[in-house]
Amino acid sequence: MKFEEIFARHLAIRVKPTDSNEMLEAIDVLSLKMTGVRGEFEIRTPKTVSTIVPTDQADINALTELLSTGCATLSILSNSAKDGSAELHVLSFNGEQLEMGNLEIGIDDNALSVLKKESLDEAAKLLWGKSVFSHGGKKYFFMVAGSAADAYLE
Repeated sequence: MKFEEIFARHLAIRVKPTDSNEMLEAIDVLSLKMTGVRGEFEIRTPKTVSTIVPTDQADINALTELLSTGCATLSILSNSAKDGSAELHVLSFNGEQLEMGNLEIGIDDNALSVLKKESLDEAAKLLWGKSVFSHGGKKYFFMVAGSAADAYLE
């Protein structure tokens, strides 16, 4: 599953590190949060922790608003530039991120026929490829829950 295929609120802004000797590289962002200083944000990647600022002052409010909602987010850095800046892409999802642990998912004969697969292994591989998103060394899947799921369950 590609980052761009997921339905969520998307914010794309250019950011730069507060340390002028630092270069941002294209990489998954493991966490993104506000610092105690207005306009500065902390990102953690698999390689480093950095303090960043938007290159356009108008983006400070948009990023602050998005992070203050408390919704689950996934972020990446892309399109690194020679000046040390990079594009920060943030996807924001309604609701919070939940740790699910191990899940057992049942597939009945009807599901197998809809998927046009002959075995559970084939069906499982197809569903895994269409519903699991890898980011920062973790696996994610997205689900509709609560009253919003009623239409899918009927």
